[in-house]
Amino acid sequence: MAYGSVYTLRVLMNDWGVDDNRELEFEHGLSFYVETPESRFLFDCGHTGAVWRNAEKMGVDLSAVQFVVLSHSHYDHAGGFPSLLKHVKQKVIYTGKKFWQEKFSYDKERDEYAYKGCGFTKEALDSWGVEQFECDGSIRLDNFAMLFTGFSRRYDFETIPEKFVRGQDKEPDTFDDEICLLLQEGRGWAMVVGCAHRGILNMVAEVKERTGKDVVRVVGGIHLVGADDERISRTFKELKAMGVQCFNLCHCSADRSCKSEAWPADLVLLAGGSTIEVEGKGCMKAAIIYDSRIHTTEKAASFIAEGIHNAGMQPACFHIDAIDEADFEYIVNSNLVIFGSPTYMASVTAKMKTWLEANWQKLNLANKLGGAFATEQYIHGGGENAIKELLTFMMVQGMLVYSGGNNYGKPIIHLGPVGMSQDIESFRDLFVTYGERMGDVAVSVM
Repeated sequence: MAYGSVYTLRVLMNDWGVDDNRELEFEHGLSFYVETPESRFLFDCGHTGAVWRNAEKMGVDLSAVQFVVLSHSHYDHAGGFPSLLKHVKQKVIYTGKKFWQEKFSYDKERDEYAYKGCGFTKEALDSWGVEQFECDGSIRLDNFAMLFTGFSRRYDFETIPEKFVRGQDKEPDTFDDEICLLLQEGRGWAMVVGCAHRGILNMVAEVKERTGKDVVRVVGGIHLVGADDERISRTFKELKAMGVQCFNLCHCSADRSCKSEAWPADLVLLAGGSTIEVEGKGCMKAAIIYDSRIHTTEKAASFIAEGIHNAGMQPACFHIDAIDEADFEYIVNSNLVIFGSPTYMASVTAKMKTWLEANWQKLNLANKLGGAFATEQYIHGGGENAIKELLTFMMVQGMLVYSGGNNYGKPIIHLGPVGMSQDIESFRDLFVTYGERMGDVAVSVM
């Protein structure tokens, strides 16, 4: 596995495109192809099948897409989804909880309502064999990406146009179905939005309050087309005050010219066909190296990775059977390295011991922060002895070993966490907490 950018976004569809690329098609709509070190997925699907023709011309392999995120159910973000199904192998979508509410736009001059929904139903989705997951609060997609929703209204001047209504009674649309994508960037978030109908300031403030991290970059549409200079100026002033440093905007954010001086000088308009690559600047890396025979130690490693990610680090998990040269390079460049093993005869597995003895020189562990964990088949099965053996190995290599001890209070973890193989899910909170503690210390001292 190669570790270059923390993530890459390719703009498959936008209202306008790259000047020198006349082969691509453009329409009022939005679609991003997103790659993290662990996942490939789509954020929004544009309006028509044109987006998938663009993907082919841009060299994007849609068959590798693992899932689709739909920011809300307007036609220009979700309408292209049905035509995607013939291109993908895995049929999974993530939406907000009220995605299926029908959406309309009121035309005052004609005194009529125009349908603006996605164009398909839940019944159709089921008949296509598509699995739907609803985001209520937040959902983690992988160790680098999560979905987020539930945006409180804090800024009165961020109003939703009265023309947007929903349901048979045509009540004002509050866009409760809207979700955003959060990607780890350094110690903060890059926020990817479809339209930010709930108000970009409301959304950024909510993320900052509930996660404790700044949004450092905003990507996508923020629905400022037609806004007056006062609102534009105030919006960006507030965004910068909350810690947003980069603006990569497109779609409904503005027209292509952005002639008003109210727009910030550092604004970057994204064209269809363009790419964003963000390196992990300021993002410390952590490696979790483990042996696993029946996947329980592997699960424990993933729980620890979640905690480390919560602490603002970039974690990656490595089974000792599948570590290649690129993985060794990642481990060497990591600030935190944690080892884990199943317990066998009150010790680590023979395979783990052999692997450590064969590869210690490649790991270059001196002066890194280290920790250890274990799984065991029954209570008092020797898990702490296995952890002691791993900690001894790390000390011999010149590592700075840590566990948190009783410094944090409960749960007290003296040497390292131990989980029971038969019910590893019940130990999830323990391992996540351990990961958070190790990550916090790594960020503060390394």
